[in-house]
Amino acid sequence: MKKLILMLILCPILTWGQNEESQDITGVWRVLASSWNEDTKQYANCEMVKFITSSRWASIFYWPETQKFAGTGGGTYEWKDGNYVETVEYFTWDPSAIGTRQAYKMKIQDGKLIQEGRLNTDKFKYPYYAVHERLDKLSWVYENQKSPQGVWGLAQATYGEEKLDSMGLKEKYGRGLKIISSNFFIGTFFDKEKKEMNGVSFGTYVIDKNSKYQETVRCWSWNDQSIVGTQPIFNWEISGNDNYHQHGYLNSEVYKDYQVDEHYKRLEPLDYKTKMWTTVDQKSLLSELKRTKNEMIAATKSLTDEQWHFKPDADSWNIGQVVEHMGIYERLYYQEGMAALRNTDPMPGIADQILGDETYLAWMAEKQPHFAPAHAVPSGFMKGRDNLDYFLYGRNLLEEMVRTTDKDLKSHFVPRKSEPKGLHSIHVLLVVHYGHTDRHLRQIERIKAHPNYPKRLLSEKK
Repeated sequence: MKKLILMLILCPILTWGQNEESQDITGVWRVLASSWNEDTKQYANCEMVKFITSSRWASIFYWPETQKFAGTGGGTYEWKDGNYVETVEYFTWDPSAIGTRQAYKMKIQDGKLIQEGRLNTDKFKYPYYAVHERLDKLSWVYENQKSPQGVWGLAQATYGEEKLDSMGLKEKYGRGLKIISSNFFIGTFFDKEKKEMNGVSFGTYVIDKNSKYQETVRCWSWNDQSIVGTQPIFNWEISGNDNYHQHGYLNSEVYKDYQVDEHYKRLEPLDYKTKMWTTVDQKSLLSELKRTKNEMIAATKSLTDEQWHFKPDADSWNIGQVVEHMGIYERLYYQEGMAALRNTDPMPGIADQILGDETYLAWMAEKQPHFAPAHAVPSGFMKGRDNLDYFLYGRNLLEEMVRTTDKDLKSHFVPRKSEPKGLHSIHVLLVVHYGHTDRHLRQIERIKAHPNYPKRLLSEKK
């Protein structure tokens, strides 16, 4: 592992115990730097990758230049108020660690996962400090979503000509687990009672154009280094949402058309990741919707009827029409958002491929004119303050939707032909909307700045 020399420079003073919903520690992480006892310097050049699911952790050490296996550990964990406690089920460096609970502090800071505490086994009694970068996320896996992602327990298998049921697997290998993220996998065999580690494989995978599951092996602990770098291809299927079957063949210097046929059971609930749309996102969106609403109220407060309906020229809108136009969108977006939340399945797998908020806000901030579609052109029939009441009624509905929903607004989408994927999320829909409100608030200021804009009489100001 890489030695961290100036830890205080890289990581300022931490405040542990932030809300876990905004501190999503699940995913696949790589150690960037660490500080621990000099006796472990033999691992100075190791690559260390750590998987964290909603209940399990698994770490693997290997030398990236040679791809040789260096060590592994794993088990379950608990995490609350910044306190992270691992229960060790396998640990190749010191069997006395198995069954122990190792306590640390854990936090995400500036996108990095910080782990600090003390390793306490018969062999190792060291302070430990590590900084990780995220390599991969754990996407939500919903019912009927065809994805191999998940935490899986091996139930039966065929290796070569040998068929093993659950008892046969237990007798020969102990327990078999496989964790599959969006792009990485780790498979382990261990016997917690005997304190034995019986093998681990690690690497990346893709679902190819033929819907095959193709692994690239990065590390392999068994006596066949030639398998590292190979790309075995498996057929796979998920049945009943909780049963995963993969079958294919290994080929290396040792294995020739070696059959691998494995049946797994899901070990964690389908929704194992915290929402992409966090409480921070929710509060920010509510704050912006309220801000732009209050600025609209302030911009139209105490306008005279003449001011509400003044037009800079025959082709321009008056303030009443501007506010009516926004009121139309309040209802359109509320109806569109609610329909998507009620009638569409979440699609978290594409959320990372959608443009960021700043792209849409920049679009709304540009100076060139935008042209309203026919369905959003204001009629101008309403008089004065009625336009504001129309706007406020719809805005309050939107705020209530954002405040009370338990859905993930970054994983539910509405169609937009102009978007890269033909979609954008409900979260983005509302970011566009408050940016749109800011745009029309600027339009109202331009109307007021027109030299012919009606001035209030002194008697009217009283």
